[in-house]
Amino acid sequence: MGVLINCTADNVIRLVPPLLIKKDEIDKVVEVLDNIFISIHKTS
Repeated sequence: MGVLINCTADNVIRLVPPLLIKKDEIDKVVEVLDNIFISIHKTS
Protein backbone atom coordinates (compact mmCIF):
# COMPACT_ATOMS: atom_id res chain seq x y z
CA MET A 1 0.00 0.00 0.00
CA GLY A 2 3.02 2.25 -0.11
CA VAL A 3 3.77 2.71 3.59
CA LEU A 4 6.61 1.05 5.51
CA ILE A 5 5.98 0.40 9.19
CA ASN A 6 7.88 -1.54 11.83
CA CYS A 7 6.05 -3.99 14.08
CA THR A 8 8.08 -4.19 17.28
CA ALA A 9 5.77 -6.32 19.42
CA ASP A 10 2.38 -8.02 19.27
CA ASN A 11 0.49 -4.79 19.90
CA VAL A 12 2.98 -2.06 18.90
CA ILE A 13 3.33 -0.41 15.51
CA ARG A 14 6.30 1.91 15.26
CA LEU A 15 6.06 4.72 12.73
CA VAL A 16 9.38 6.30 11.80
CA PRO A 17 8.68 9.17 9.42
CA PRO A 18 11.47 11.30 7.98
CA LEU A 19 12.46 14.42 9.88
CA LEU A 20 10.89 16.53 7.15
CA ILE A 21 7.42 15.40 6.17
CA LYS A 22 4.57 17.20 4.45
CA LYS A 23 1.00 17.24 5.70
CA ASP A 24 -0.24 15.46 2.59
CA GLU A 25 2.25 12.64 3.25
CA ILE A 26 0.96 12.30 6.81
CA ASP A 27 -2.61 12.30 5.52
CA LYS A 28 -1.70 9.47 3.12
CA VAL A 29 -0.24 7.35 5.96
CA VAL A 30 -3.33 7.93 8.10
CA GLU A 31 -5.57 6.96 5.17
CA VAL A 32 -3.60 3.77 4.50
CA LEU A 33 -3.61 2.76 8.18
CA ASP A 34 -7.33 3.49 8.41
CA ASN A 35 -8.00 1.22 5.43
CA ILE A 36 -5.84 -1.53 6.93
CA PHE A 37 -7.66 -1.36 10.27
CA ILE A 38 -11.05 -1.42 8.52
CA SER A 39 -9.94 -4.46 6.53
CA ILE A 40 -8.74 -6.25 9.67
CA HIS A 41 -11.98 -5.44 11.48
CA LYS A 42 -14.09 -6.86 8.63
CA THR A 43 -12.20 -10.17 8.68
CA SER A 44 -12.30 -10.65 12.46
